[in-house]
Amino acid sequence: YGGIVLQADDISMSAQSVDAILDREANSIEWAIAKGGLQVRQNGREASGEQGEYYLTPGKFVILGNLARIREPQRGQSFARRLTFFTADDRILLENR
Repeated sequence: YGGIVLQADDISMSAQSVDAILDREANSIEWAIAKGGLQVRQNGREASGEQGEYYLTPGKFVILGNLARIREPQRGQSFARRLTFFTADDRILLENR
């Protein structure tokens, strides 16, 4: 709690609080939920929202907010209540339900 920053390879995630589950060897995070002022950066891509979840497999972030935002240098910005992006490729899913 209190301004957490997680860094791994090309990904940086910051938020007010983070709960995480580590793999068996405690070498990597398999799953994490971040709440409060979430910011994610990966290779020029920036996403923000009120909260989000990270899944090591398949390498994705699900970000919620009013509105969650993602910005990519080549594509510009997108907004949605729920957005999902994948770390291995350029896929982004936007949902406004």
